[in-house]
Amino acid sequence: MTTRRDVVAGMAAGAAMSLLGSGRAFAAAADVSLFAGTPLAGNRVARHFKRVDLMLPDILVQTVAGRSALSGVGGKARLIALWAEWCVPCLVEIRDFAALRPQVATDRFDIGLLLTASTAKLDHARAVARLRPLGAASLPLLVEPDGGKRAAERLAHQAEFRPGPDGKAPPFSLPCTLLVDSRGRVKGRAFGAPSIRAPMDMAALTDEQKAAMKRGESVVVKSQPLTEQDKDALLADGKTIWSSPAGADFLKALGDGLLDRV
Repeated sequence: MTTRRDVVAGMAAGAAMSLLGSGRAFAAAADVSLFAGTPLAGNRVARHFKRVDLMLPDILVQTVAGRSALSGVGGKARLIALWAEWCVPCLVEIRDFAALRPQVATDRFDIGLLLTASTAKLDHARAVARLRPLGAASLPLLVEPDGGKRAAERLAHQAEFRPGPDGKAPPFSLPCTLLVDSRGRVKGRAFGAPSIRAPMDMAALTDEQKAAMKRGESVVVKSQPLTEQDKDALLADGKTIWSSPAGADFLKALGDGLLDRV
């Protein structure tokens, strides 16, 4: 019997639709993993992170204490999740991050969020209110003011993303997860929210994909819009790969300072 395993759930902001699939980014990340040759080489979360070398842009963001430049983030290594309130897979992933943070945050590593491309133009207080039902109101939060999307366009541009019906590739893709070292430089990036519990169309799977699922392997399915029912199901019961032992092991290794050594 075919079961649901590691279905990649993502969001394409350019089309403003939730997606299941668009796994090309994940395949690329696996080919040039940031953690090849490290103790995390076999970790199924770590494999999704592609090595990059990006400067955090000099974009103004709101913090709990006021406004500052995103480029000033530093001092400790961080996982920074780019999200928007309309991105349901982002919210599911954030819920898992909130549950994990007490176990993995150290004086050398933390998990934080960056709200960008907010169609509701949430300010910091309203963004915290949106996170509260997820149990994530205590996560460190940065907010691009006035619904700005410069952070998404600069940091979450996914070259591998296939063009839409109009022949144009979306300007950015969410969820996007960044790994930032203690000097404030982005060293790793992954797209989408690999899910271990998500709605999927089994008819969209090839025989090869079905065989892989029976072996317990991850698969990706053809991109398709999430229905409102799908979104409700994800918010009610969705879980991402971060909630698995592999997710906790990965973040604990980052808490031990691995990101500054790769």
